[in-house]
Amino acid sequence: MDRQIANIIERLGGAYKVAEIVNKHPSRVYRWTYEKPRGTGGIVQNEDIKCLMEFAEANEIELQYSEFFEVSGYPPSEAAE
Repeated sequence: MDRQIANIIERLGGAYKVAEIVNKHPSRVYRWTYEKPRGTGGIVQNEDIKCLMEFAEANEIELQYSEFFEVSGYPPSEAAE
C-alpha cells in the first residue's frame, strides 16, 4: 500500500470524499493506494491532483504538490550506505 497517497486521502476526508472531489468512483481512489498491477502504485493523474489541490486550498488543508511525487526510499538512508 502506498502510505503517502493513503495519508493524503485521509487528510482530505477519506476515499469517499476524495472520490466526490475528483468525480470518480471510490474504488478508483482506493486503487491509488495499491501496488501495481492491482492498483496504480501511488500514481494519481494530474487532473485529479489539480482538483485535490484546489479543494485543499479552499478548505485550508495543508497539502503540497510534491507530496504526490515523493519516491519511497529516496533519498537513501544513511544506514544503507
